[in-house]
Amino acid sequence: MLSTSPMPIRKLLALFAPSNSAAADNPFSAALATHVKRFSEDQLEYFAGFAGQLTRVAYADDDVSEAEIEVISRLLIEHAGMVAEEARVVVDLIAMQLESLRGCEEFRLNRAINAHASRAEKERLIDFLFAVAAADHLIGNDEDQEIRRIANALDIPNPTLMEIRSRYRDRLEILRHAASMRGGESGSDG
Repeated sequence: MLSTSPMPIRKLLALFAPSNSAAADNPFSAALATHVKRFSEDQLEYFAGFAGQLTRVAYADDDVSEAEIEVISRLLIEHAGMVAEEARVVVDLIAMQLESLRGCEEFRLNRAINAHASRAEKERLIDFLFAVAAADHLIGNDEDQEIRRIANALDIPNPTLMEIRSRYRDRLEILRHAASMRGGESGSDG
């Protein structure tokens, strides 16, 4: 695992809302500033937490696939209310800042979600995390465990987590491994 120093949520938020001087020096920052200026600081903090959580899961196996990036982009459009161009800018930012996002202190991402999301939104985020992890057709054990940690930090009850997780059971590495150990049985009855 790579070692990075923790990143405060305000620094992560700054990635989504760069200063005017940063925008003047960097065309990417200028484009980003243009696209996110319609959002309030609370919305940006929520988006930072949301994107950070998606990135945590996508990068749990030390790699972010193109399929995972596509799912993150789609989720930003569908859930965060971004237009395609804004979502692409955020996804590009995530790709550029992957190590920084990974280094963000987990409790700060959790706090951003807990402060701005309802229980239903948190449950939907957990579903989205599984969707990102399943984008490459297999939810690795590292990704599964990362989602469990996030769900716990967001106070998602275990039965709710298990219900959401069951939607992805055919993609869970641990269940595929168990089925192969039983001689290839599907394991669909439990």
